[in-house]
Amino acid sequence: MIHRLGALVATVSLIGAGCGATASPAASQALDSPPASTAAAGASLAPNPTPASSPVAPGPSFHTAGPLAEIRATLIPWKDGVNADANAILEVRNISASAIDTVAKYQDYTITDSAGGIQATGEFTNVYPYEIAPGAIGYVAQEIMVSDDTDPALFVHLTATTAFVKATHKDIALTVSDTANEPGLSGYGAATTGMVTNTSKIPVEEVAVAAFYYDADGNVIGYSFGGPNNLGPGKTKPFVTDTGTPPLNFRTIARTVVIAESLCRDGPCLP
Repeated sequence: MIHRLGALVATVSLIGAGCGATASPAASQALDSPPASTAAAGASLAPNPTPASSPVAPGPSFHTAGPLAEIRATLIPWKDGVNADANAILEVRNISASAIDTVAKYQDYTITDSAGGIQATGEFTNVYPYEIAPGAIGYVAQEIMVSDDTDPALFVHLTATTAFVKATHKDIALTVSDTANEPGLSGYGAATTGMVTNTSKIPVEEVAVAAFYYDADGNVIGYSFGGPNNLGPGKTKPFVTDTGTPPLNFRTIARTVVIAESLCRDGPCLP
């Protein structure tokens, strides 16, 4: 049984490296289509989603995943001390005439090497935003860490299981403003700063802000995340996203998409 939870209204902000920008509504924001290549991902649809999955090699093309969405998958591995880390990112473009909602229960991933050997498995726990407007792009993303001597070069293929349904209602509205990129606070990679405002009547216990970084060719090169807690109705707080980013040079970022959402879909988190 799938429990339908309160959906989210998010605001997307596009910025260049080291620059600020004016926030624009997610409903009117759609990214440019990247050049064709070889990425794919699996999806299944409501009313009773049964997930389907397919192995994908990272690449710059969108592929149709049923009548509601197109998906582009990106896998970015790197070495962090003794850990093998990776960003697994699914860009989800809504190709339907109405808003769609992700079904978090079915957001799973498997990373394999070139011979098909499993290197990492788990669930995507981060969706930005939960609700995607017609023509807009949302993200399913995860920072993956393998705490051993695994070589990140073995992270080659990504198998993604996803599901989408038509969105039913909107409860929470968050906007972002005054966004800017800077070097990562952890000493490498990138971080994004700005302000997030709760424009709804529902208090948000934990705000999740994610920044997705693109190069000049339109390819995702990483993402970072963070966000404040306890954002009341009408209130504004600063945020910084400095977790999860791969070791990229922030000055090479050509474009950044910043999305704010409630970590817990209805606003307050359960005990």
